[in-house]
This record gives sequence, structure tokens and C-alpha cells, in this order.
Amino acid sequence: MPFSYFGDAFNAMADKHLYRSLSNEGLALSYAAGRSTSGRRTAVLLQNSGLGNVINPLTLRVLPYQLPALAFMSLCGWPNANADEPQHAVMGIRAMDLLRAIAKEPVTRMQCRYPIRANFTTRS
Repeated sequence: MPFSYFGDAFNAMADKHLYRSLSNEGLALSYAAGRSTSGRRTAVLLQNSGLGNVINPLTLRVLPYQLPALAFMSLCGWPNANADEPQHAVMGIRAMDLLRAIAKEPVTRMQCRYPIRANFTTRS
């Protein structure tokens, strides 16, 4: 789903016909991981509110089979839940903990226009 943090990225990809909208984040991660096995470069753009939809494909396919999957996740309600909308408070303060519990060092912080870039990596 398009959202403001990645608006420019969505627009650029749509202009070049590189954007595929799927019904949920888990399907998007599965699709991206599958395409990467055929040598295609893919990335998933998601909000942290969709992190729950990613857990199943991440833990059942991507991590166990070490499928390359790059995800960029916005972090609504993070690091200060009070500075954002009330509906972002719970996932905002828990998203990073969930990622760390599942994947070994899953998050790389970068100084950029977007709040965070998350790269799911496999456990060694």
C-alpha cells in the first residue's frame, strides 16, 4: 500500500512500471523472495503496521532457505509513539524488537530521507 514515507519511491517505480501492488505484505515478501531465486532484484516497501503479515513467510521460507529478500520498512510511531498517531503506538515501539527476535541483526540504520531501511538477513 502506498504511504507518505515512500511516496517518491512509489511514484518513480510506477513511472517505470517497476511497481507491483499485492494484497498484503506477506504476499509481497514471498513474491520478492521467489523472484530473487531466478536472479531478479526485488525489494518490498512496507509499513511497520504490516510487519505481522510478513512473519509467516519470513520465518517459513525466507530465513530457513536463506532466500535473498530486501525490505524497506517505515516505522510509524517509532522511536516516540507519543509523537505519532495513536494507532501506531503499539507496533511503533515493538517493531524493532520483533525483527531482532526473528532475524540476526536485521536492521541497518542509515541517514536518509526515510526513517529506516530494514534488510532481513538470515541467522547463521
